[in-house]
Amino acid sequence: MAADEFTQLISMMFKSHPWHGVTPGPNAPDKLSAYIEIVPSDAVKLELDKATGHLSVDRPQTLSSLCPMLYGFVPQTYCGDKIGQFCATKTGAKKIIGDGDPLDICVLTEKEFSHGDLFVTVRPIGGLRMVDHGHGHALDAGEQAEVVGRHLGRDRRGARHADIGHLGFGQHR
Repeated sequence: MAADEFTQLISMMFKSHPWHGVTPGPNAPDKLSAYIEIVPSDAVKLELDKATGHLSVDRPQTLSSLCPMLYGFVPQTYCGDKIGQFCATKTGAKKIIGDGDPLDICVLTEKEFSHGDLFVTVRPIGGLRMVDHGHGHALDAGEQAEVVGRHLGRDRRGARHADIGHLGFGQHR
């Protein structure tokens, strides 16, 4: 059996780890594969267990923290020191560190999805810098970069959103 055939057989037998075992896509960064953890109707926050690659319950969602769109991450990315330094440079804040997770992504879509634990192909249209002052020690701020993308399926509404500016977000530092 050739190595390619063996690899193909093994990939059909086991589920790849969504963070490490799947690429961001052959056309990244123009088109990305995004792993969706939670959907707007989820009453609990699900998060990928880094060791196993399975979704686990993180906490119940409160009404004020319900995600308005598909939410997940870009495989094989990491929000570490470089992201923290970039945020510190842009905001003038001190002691900002990355959150140690993959790069988060919010995905605009026309249709509702009933559950997460799936991949969608998206086109990035912008980004948001999120700083969580409760992360780590009181003097530290956790930096989380959020990519905003639109679903590239047969989604009529998404064609209008080619840039994050089309969503009405203002420019912030």
